[in-house]
Amino acid sequence: MGKSPIACALLSVAVLALASCASPGSTGQGATDSSDKLQVMTFPTQDYTAIVETGIRQGIFKSEGVEVTRVDSPPRLEAFQGLRATKSDITIPTTATFASAVAGGETKMQMFCGAQPYLYISLMAPADSDLPVASATVTGNDVLKSLSGKTVGSLTPAGSGFQKLLEAAVNAAGAKNVTYVNLGPAAPSIQAALGAKQVSAALAAPADTQALKLSGKVKELMVFADAGVPAYKDLYGAAWSAPAADLQAHPQKYQAFCRGMQRAAASIAQADEQTATDAIAGTLKIDPSLAKQIVKDKVINRYDTNLPVDRILSTLDAYVKAGLLDKPIDNARSYIRTFN
Repeated sequence: MGKSPIACALLSVAVLALASCASPGSTGQGATDSSDKLQVMTFPTQDYTAIVETGIRQGIFKSEGVEVTRVDSPPRLEAFQGLRATKSDITIPTTATFASAVAGGETKMQMFCGAQPYLYISLMAPADSDLPVASATVTGNDVLKSLSGKTVGSLTPAGSGFQKLLEAAVNAAGAKNVTYVNLGPAAPSIQAALGAKQVSAALAAPADTQALKLSGKVKELMVFADAGVPAYKDLYGAAWSAPAADLQAHPQKYQAFCRGMQRAAASIAQADEQTATDAIAGTLKIDPSLAKQIVKDKVINRYDTNLPVDRILSTLDAYVKAGLLDKPIDNARSYIRTFN
């Protein structure tokens, strides 16, 4: 994904085992067999959800020739688990989650549309925490090393690709005896766990990062990519994914979805501050002050639908070196669908 003016991230982290609900003769595991309809599953508070909802509400997808509906991911499920549970057509796993699923035996999914060129995940802590904050003199690895002996909240279950990526980064920084717990991606559960000192630090992704910062009870120790943590700065973040059989059978509607996502992102990123704030507040159903913070942090501007094949493949290779994958993925290129 070459970086465009509207390139984006995750998490957050957002960030997040894979099985098809379809029978062998089916066109896929989606909610409809119609050639012009798609159901998209996302985490409700994530930045990319605002883009999907904008595309739906402004009629952008319809103008591209596809009818899109969106459903929330069930709490604390990985992206592919949520796809199965909701019988949706499209979801947005991180590259780490996708790779972990493939390593676990899943062979029926493909990435087809870019989303997050980098993993813009933040590490949060209670406001009164004595853990270091990344700065010109404190590196991201310094912050991670300070987690030795601590319990850290992740966005996805233990053993998931996303959690393994965090663990690999922590280990590379030299931290020891770190415990990981799954808090899910929602700000209320993250804030509650931090407030109760159940965890010393926790991951968060936009827009939950902004909600936590505005609470005054949580502080941001670092944005992993901005603090130079290699696993987050150098590796590809997340792409929209769907069953390979559906992409083969109905390529036009998936291409239409991807075009619509880029247009919807641009409509927010290029709008004036108040219009963008209103769009994000309305689509994510959040307080305008939070939406305004998202606009100021230029979260949506990072979004990019380009799909950089070489960078994704190098990211998968890096996962092997980091220990996230035991061995290289066979025929890794086959899991990336391009429409050239």
